[in-house]
Amino acid sequence: MVTLLGGSASAQKFTHSPTVQVKPALTERSKPPPKREAPQGPTSSQILQIQSLLGTIHTEQITILKDELIPNTPDSNVVEKSDYYFRLGEIYAKLHQLHRLKSAEAEIARDGERDVTRRAALAKQSADHKAKAKQALLDTVGTYQKFVDNPLFVSAPKVDIALFYMAYTLQSAGYLKEARVAYDKLLRNYPTSRFVPEAHLAFAEAFFEQRQLADAEARYKLVLKFPKSSVYRFAQYKLGWVAYNLGKFADAMQAFNEVIQGTRNDPTKAMLHRSASKDFVRAYAEIGKADKALLTFKRVSAGDGIGNTSGLTMLSSLSDHYLDQGKSDKAIYVLRELMTQQPKHKNVCLWEHSIARSMMTLPSATGDDRVAEIEALTKLYAALQDKSVLPKAELVDCRDAAAEMSGQLARAYHQEGVKTRNPEQLRLAGRLYRAYLGAFQGAPDFAETQYFHAELAWVFAELEKDPRLAVVKWEATATAFSDVLERGKLPAKLIQISAYAAMLARMKSLQIDPRVRQEKVDEAAYDRVALPKQLPENETKLLAAFDGYLKHVRDPNDSERIDVMFHRANLLRRFDRFAEAIPALEVIVLQHGTHETAPWALQLVLDSYNRLKNYEGMFAFANKVPPKVLALWPEGEITIKDLQRQQLRKQGEEHEKQAKASGNLELYVACANKNVAAYNMNPLSDDADQILYNAGVCFELGKSISAAKGMYLLLQQHFPKSKLAAKSVARLGNALASIAFYKEAAEKLEEYATKYAGEDNAFPALSDAVQFRKGIGDDAKALANTRQFIQMFGKTKPAEAATAFFSMTSIYEKQGDLDKLAAHLRAYLVQWGSVGGGDRRVIAQAKLGQALWQAACPVATIDGTCMRMTRVASLGRQLRVAADGIPKRCGDATQAELEVIPRDERKVKAALAAFTAATAEYERGGITGDTRGALYHYALAKFGKVERQYEQYLAMQIPANLTFSTRQPAIADQSRKRFLAWFEGKSKLGVAMKNEYVSIIALKDGAIAIASAARLGAISQNFSVQLFRAEIPVDQRTGPYAEETSQAYCDELTLRAEPLQQFAETSYEACLLTSTKLGWFSEWSRACERELGQLLPDRYPKAFELRRSPDAFARIVDVEKAPTL
Repeated sequence: MVTLLGGSASAQKFTHSPTVQVKPALTERSKPPPKREAPQGPTSSQILQIQSLLGTIHTEQITILKDELIPNTPDSNVVEKSDYYFRLGEIYAKLHQLHRLKSAEAEIARDGERDVTRRAALAKQSADHKAKAKQALLDTVGTYQKFVDNPLFVSAPKVDIALFYMAYTLQSAGYLKEARVAYDKLLRNYPTSRFVPEAHLAFAEAFFEQRQLADAEARYKLVLKFPKSSVYRFAQYKLGWVAYNLGKFADAMQAFNEVIQGTRNDPTKAMLHRSASKDFVRAYAEIGKADKALLTFKRVSAGDGIGNTSGLTMLSSLSDHYLDQGKSDKAIYVLRELMTQQPKHKNVCLWEHSIARSMMTLPSATGDDRVAEIEALTKLYAALQDKSVLPKAELVDCRDAAAEMSGQLARAYHQEGVKTRNPEQLRLAGRLYRAYLGAFQGAPDFAETQYFHAELAWVFAELEKDPRLAVVKWEATATAFSDVLERGKLPAKLIQISAYAAMLARMKSLQIDPRVRQEKVDEAAYDRVALPKQLPENETKLLAAFDGYLKHVRDPNDSERIDVMFHRANLLRRFDRFAEAIPALEVIVLQHGTHETAPWALQLVLDSYNRLKNYEGMFAFANKVPPKVLALWPEGEITIKDLQRQQLRKQGEEHEKQAKASGNLELYVACANKNVAAYNMNPLSDDADQILYNAGVCFELGKSISAAKGMYLLLQQHFPKSKLAAKSVARLGNALASIAFYKEAAEKLEEYATKYAGEDNAFPALSDAVQFRKGIGDDAKALANTRQFIQMFGKTKPAEAATAFFSMTSIYEKQGDLDKLAAHLRAYLVQWGSVGGGDRRVIAQAKLGQALWQAACPVATIDGTCMRMTRVASLGRQLRVAADGIPKRCGDATQAELEVIPRDERKVKAALAAFTAATAEYERGGITGDTRGALYHYALAKFGKVERQYEQYLAMQIPANLTFSTRQPAIADQSRKRFLAWFEGKSKLGVAMKNEYVSIIALKDGAIAIASAARLGAISQNFSVQLFRAEIPVDQRTGPYAEETSQAYCDELTLRAEPLQQFAETSYEACLLTSTKLGWFSEWSRACERELGQLLPDRYPKAFELRRSPDAFARIVDVEKAPTL
């Protein structure tokens, strides 16, 4: 048996710190919408579309115009040459517009390109187009400049147009100062030109850009003097912006509404119409009520001819403005109305996203309110993702928004909650994690989010103070980490952490302390082969947690993994699943010998093999233990040697078990030799006395008594204070007795009883010593031993003293002094009867009655009867006339003759009183202890009481002076009457005794039952013998008719005797049958056999075999070699 070391293994381990670095990656999607400045509406260059500058570019004309037509056409030809300049400038202006657009397109494409080479190419394209645009601008301005500055062309047809195109081109290129110079020249020199409104607009735009709103307003109003101008509505629109910028939101709304109404159904003003509609909403956002907005917008857009769509579009725009202005409450209201009005709109998810973002800045919103909107967003995405409601782009945006707001904000709340230990923050994080995990199971960061959620569950469990709720939360934590492991899409380090945390959380949910502690050793458990036990539900879950960890952490040299292997094996071992635990423990010892659990594992492997009684496996393993493990556990070598000693002891026990089953004495000797070898390994061990004792017992059982004696004497010499030394004294005594060394045996048993009187078996030892002393005839020593015991323990152990006192009875019985025997029994009843038990009171009274009954007879009894009997030969049935005359008695002269001898009446009375006391004691009931002996003596007492009647029965003599001769009929009749009266009286007494004997037989005590059966035969036999051998009256055996009268007399008696003799024969046969059936043979069964030999000599011939008990035993000579110690 292996005893575990104290302390604990890995006590500082089996902990988990949920200090994971949760780093939220928040973008604009998960942040509140920022406040933004209102844009100032479209510019004139966006509104003005010079169609002639948007047409096809005929670059092949440049050379013709520049190198041929213009140089070769004289200035005097004003119309033709001015037209050439106008056409060339127009081509350059188109090229400028083209290259500006191409440059912008290439720059946009470059910004979206990831390939470095392609990005460089696009950057070069943009730069090339930008350079060409600049050159085209210079060419345009230079060409127009030559046209408009030539005095000859002042009145040319297209000079005002050329001025306008030049100014427009400069304006679109950002050269506003130069553009205004051109516009100013146009206004001065050509006041009636159709481009005068555009020129005023250019100045108004310049003033507007410079925030000179009053000047801008004046110029815009000048434009309004030209209602038919293409820029009229634009100037009107810009006046709305001037009012907006001056805070005159109602005037702005009016201006924008006039533009809306004025541009409706004009395709060329569609952009302006849209801008006015949007900016009407912008102005409304400043002063309008959110709950009236939709009605207002429907009225403003009523003429658009597309139902409520324009109104809802404007309502959507209003939500954007509210968001831009940070008016979260109004934005939320409008957005919810949009969702109600258009639940299947492609922007429905965008609206919910905007609500969730706005809720982040709403002062009155609680954390639950904010999280609830994010949950609604994720649920909305989950509901729409598998339906064809949203276009692909909008669905992607919806997914990204919902994922980021739930997943990343969950991380943010988690991070802040852990930092501040704020349970509210942690709770909100948990809600967001669950929302994300429920909607985005296919997301790339799902596993990471799942892991963070599990870590959050750990924090919740740690913070829980209620033990009952803590168990529930640890269970949830274990499940959360197990789910992480099932998904398995995490870096190896996080997989290991998750596996460990799942295992620890399961332990905490089961309230299991994982540390290994000193175990209480159950000695009895090592007496049998351990059978595996069913693991309880909690331990089954814990085993699954261990297995989950080992499944996901694969590095065999990982220290933490080895810890888990050890504790898994120890869990199995606690439920006797040793065969399952051993392999892992052996791996720890043999492959990871320097690990801190290795010494523990070594102990548990050895102990597990021991519990399985697999000693070969245990020692095979012990031989493989690396020295480095033993170096960590200095006691290891001692333990292994102890186990080797235990192996020898176990092998000895196995030999002993086999010997008991087979009766092979050599196996007992082999058992002893194994114990001797174990003793020699360490004679100073704590169990050395036990080993010596076991060796002695096995030698003794193997009949190697001298070797057993040597073991017992060695034990007594070296371990005198051991209790086993005391036992060895008694066993040695018994061993010596088994080889008939009774004197030596008695001496050892007396030594034991004297030295160890307080031991439980001191009495039987002394009792055996008494028996041995009696056996060798040393009654004096036997009595002295008994008296010594009574003197020593009479007061402290009265029951044992009573037993000892009673045991002297057998000595007095052996000595045959009935008076001393009776005195001893009376002394017992007086001194110890009250404590000796009812069984012994019955026995003592019966023995006392028997002793007194026997002492009452002055002669030696025959078959227990006080009488004399003369019998030599078998019966003869016919009266034989001797040569010298008529015989004195009937029957053969060799027929038995009985004479009852009177007993001492005083002793008879005392005996009957004792018998009566014995029967009364037994019949009171409650007899314990020696119940069999009590029954025997109860039957004996009843038998003794009937014996008195039996002897009286035998003493009843045949009446005198009987005659049965036919010659004297009157006298014969009188004789018959007298004879019958006597016969019936004796028969009646016989029947009464028979009934008593039958009742005694019914007690089923073998010895007395056979005695009673013998008496049943004796009653009839003695009656018949009395009749067969009756004395013939003198007057019948004399005279002339003596032979006739004597024969008549004997015939009459024989007629009565023969049935009695037949009954006697039957009774004696029953006696023998009962004796054979019970396997009980005694003087009574021999009496039955003897009488049958007399009655039926042909069927039961006499046997001359002498039956007597042996009075000596042959000494056994030990020839075995004594063991070497």
